[in-house]
Amino acid sequence: AQPAGDTLLPAALTERLVPAAEKPKDEDAELDANAVFAKLSALKSKDEDKDDEE
Repeated sequence: AQPAGDTLLPAALTERLVPAAEKPKDEDAELDANAVFAKLSALKSKDEDKDDEE
């Protein structure tokens, strides 16, 4: 008799026995922390300027 419904797969089918090759880092994709904080500071100063006008 065939099992009805979902069944578990054997470990041999689900385990990755050969580790995946590590992807090379894309230097452009990595965020520069200083650039992020500079952008946040610029946005924060814009918001403070708007509050001063009101």
